[in-house]
Amino acid sequence: MAEREGLWAGLRNDKEALLPWFIVGNFNVITREEEKKVGVPFRPGEGVELLSFMSIVGVVDMGFSGSNFMWCNNRQGRAGIWKHLDRLLSDRSAVEMDINFRVQYLIRAPSNHALLLLSTVTRLVNCPKPFRFLNCSTMHESLLEVVRLNWHVEFVGDPLYVLAAKLCRVKKALKAWSRESFGDIFEKVKTAEEEVAQAEICFNKDPSELHQICLNEKRALLTHAQVNEDLFWRQKIRAVWLTGRDKIIRCFHAYVSKWRKKSVIHRIISQYGEWLEREDDISKEAVFSFQQLLADQSGLSSAPVSDVIPKLLTD
Repeated sequence: MAEREGLWAGLRNDKEALLPWFIVGNFNVITREEEKKVGVPFRPGEGVELLSFMSIVGVVDMGFSGSNFMWCNNRQGRAGIWKHLDRLLSDRSAVEMDINFRVQYLIRAPSNHALLLLSTVTRLVNCPKPFRFLNCSTMHESLLEVVRLNWHVEFVGDPLYVLAAKLCRVKKALKAWSRESFGDIFEKVKTAEEEVAQAEICFNKDPSELHQICLNEKRALLTHAQVNEDLFWRQKIRAVWLTGRDKIIRCFHAYVSKWRKKSVIHRIISQYGEWLEREDDISKEAVFSFQQLLADQSGLSSAPVSDVIPKLLTD
């Protein structure tokens, strides 16, 4: 216990204020029940020190691929114990770097600890971005009309083709509508802030009723722009519990950067049991797997597609 407290204090003192910070090694402690297999049951108090240290210095676990348990006592039968003891932690500066880090645990033999391999990858950097519907769009009065006009368009062909064509048409319409109605959310906040600052200067020079009305209007526009920005970040990190704009913007960026890096698929197991790491191989295997899945389920239902799709909009 005392040795670990000394370790936490030493690491806090060594932390760089500006440079990205990584901590890697055997922490000899687990934080969750899932990080241990067999042996004495996990106690919640075991990981309090490590989690407290991570919160104080602002570091997160970089995740990993490979075996779930990096340490084993190398005993047989019921005497064997497996744990997740080795970790790579990094601070916000490291998470926000334009680099994706991959942590991979290799084989344990002959040691009871698995080797940790840290590498950098650039996968997904040049991939096309998928269409994302912004929750703040629901606050705009013309949204439903745009969807209704572009959905109620006749297409001829197979029901699945008709469905895909309608979805594609609505997606294109919403993208164009979003650019026109919202534009660059972040640029609008910046512009609104500048306009409020200018309106305040004018009011300070001449505190007339006209300048007061102008200042109130600019502040209202700024508030509206900030609400859209907050809704955007909340959607990005799937959080509704954060409050206080000045306190959460940095948190938003940190969470989004962490999620974006964790979403990178570094490798998968093929149908033949082989690990695939090249981006082209992963893409081909994913396409093949879904083709097989859809082919196997194609004969399960004979009902028309139009009968099983919910009808959200009415004439």
